[in-house]
Amino acid sequence: MSRYRHFTIAERESLLGYLKQGKKNCEIAKLLNRSPSTISREVRRNARSRSKYSALQAQKAYEHRRKRSVRKCKLAEPNFAKKVSELLENAWSPEQISNRLQYEHNTIQISTSTIYRGLERGLLDCELRKKLRIKGKRRCGADRRQVSPGLLRRSCAAAACHTSSMAAHPHLAPTNHSAPSPLAVLSLTAFSLH
Repeated sequence: MSRYRHFTIAERESLLGYLKQGKKNCEIAKLLNRSPSTISREVRRNARSRSKYSALQAQKAYEHRRKRSVRKCKLAEPNFAKKVSELLENAWSPEQISNRLQYEHNTIQISTSTIYRGLERGLLDCELRKKLRIKGKRRCGADRRQVSPGLLRRSCAAAACHTSSMAAHPHLAPTNHSAPSPLAVLSLTAFSLH
């Protein structure tokens, strides 16, 4: 059998039909490509007896359980949002807020990333974003990575000092005796600094 996956409404309808036909759990499991214990658990969880199983009721119960199982965002609670908003209003950074609340053993504990996420998703007043010193974290995808010119200059200077490392790592060395590529320089610099 494959990894566990949740029952769909179509599978629940099929299960209902097979139960009405009087099929055993092993037979139903083979027909639905599921484990017999999964079938047993689905019926036991969602019906008082095999004859009382309802696909619609089982689906509703599943959706209700699923909704309850998801953790709520801390900033959705008014007292958390109020405390964080007050501190952001006073020009505290999310890092300071998180660390200070933890240091004081406050009942309200929140991570830096949760604060930034709350600002991005609108759980906090969007005007508070303007109070941040860096106006929120800059996030770039892997395909949009850029090398800053200052880092490239420092990396090239470091590469000049590490010519012996180039000989030790020929896969990073340029093949046409031109200047090394920025990626090779950064890789070499990162490798030699560790």
